[in-house]
Amino acid sequence: MKRNKLLGIILILCLVALSLTIIPPGCSKSSGEAKHIKIGAVIPIAGFPPGIAWKRGYELFVDKINQEGGLLVGKERYLMDLYIEDSGFNPDGAATAARKLVYDKGAKFIFGEILDASAVSIYNVTKQAGALYIAFINIPGVPGDVNKDQSLKLRFSISNDVDQFPCYEYALQAYPGIKKVVISAPDIGYEEGVARLTKRIESELGLQVVGTQFWPSNLYQLSDFMSVETKNLSYNPDVVHSFDTGQAGNEIKSLRDLGFKGPIIDDSLLAIDVILSVAGTQASTDIIAAGLDVTIPPTDVIKEIMNRWQTKYSEPFHGDTPYAWDTIWALAQVMQRAGSVDPKSVDETAQKMTKSGDIQTAFGPGHMGGLKRFGANKALVRPVPLVHVMNGKSTLIKMFTPDE
Repeated sequence: MKRNKLLGIILILCLVALSLTIIPPGCSKSSGEAKHIKIGAVIPIAGFPPGIAWKRGYELFVDKINQEGGLLVGKERYLMDLYIEDSGFNPDGAATAARKLVYDKGAKFIFGEILDASAVSIYNVTKQAGALYIAFINIPGVPGDVNKDQSLKLRFSISNDVDQFPCYEYALQAYPGIKKVVISAPDIGYEEGVARLTKRIESELGLQVVGTQFWPSNLYQLSDFMSVETKNLSYNPDVVHSFDTGQAGNEIKSLRDLGFKGPIIDDSLLAIDVILSVAGTQASTDIIAAGLDVTIPPTDVIKEIMNRWQTKYSEPFHGDTPYAWDTIWALAQVMQRAGSVDPKSVDETAQKMTKSGDIQTAFGPGHMGGLKRFGANKALVRPVPLVHVMNGKSTLIKMFTPDE
């Protein structure tokens, strides 16, 4: 009898021990010591504040993952090893940086770059090495952007033009008397996009594009836009559209210094705080924009990013940081869905994550899209803030999720 009782107790203890090893459905259990994922980024840094912000966005997310013990992918846990190289704002520098990351550091996932020619240079390196390239450039139709014929290439950022038409729709509501528009854009491959937008706003909204100026891209390194804006104002526009450029702040300042009092559309997706800090409070009025305003962060994730920045860095938060955070966070989520850190598996899995919320972002639920435009679901779609700036103060009009 005593022997049977003892066996019963042993059986119960064994069942309890076994129950502690059961993994709930949909969960994974790490098999032991964490492994490492090597990730690289090629971005312009020196003399380019958004590049510094992107660098820190990557770093802050990696800090978060590693502080939590690593990223759980399938049954393995991975720490992230991040390597960042400065492209020097030129294709040769981008190619050199990519080769260093892929061949010297062994990175299998590479982020970057914002110039078309530099993006092409990076992809020429990564595709040969079998690494996954996550493009930062977001100009549909240019060689550096995603398309169905390029394997091992994704984009975890939204297209540059998805916010433009909503900006014009709101401009007509806020300023019903406007008719004539001038579009001001850097000469980095925007010709097709400008032509497409011109046709749409003229046919659907009844506006007239009276002038288009493509200014030299070397002005990205300058702050004096007086000559550019003098030409823009020679068309006597009601609205000036600063077309997807990090120089919107300098354009706004020069326009106001020249006496232009009409509305300005800034569709650059860059953070409003960056733009307004350059333009100055007095010039920052009657602006319709589609970037983040950190004074009114729309989500708890953006608040977390800001808090992490303030803990780690001494200078004021740069509002472009969440864009880089989002790209590496998206990669982490796709790895987890794939259950793999193999670049090909991650590439294929991402293109199947097409339902809203399949990829979470700092701006809200996102997903992969682009089948209609690119022939494959290779580009991220996420909510976009529409902001109206008056007298240096921003008002969030709405968050909208574009179609891709």
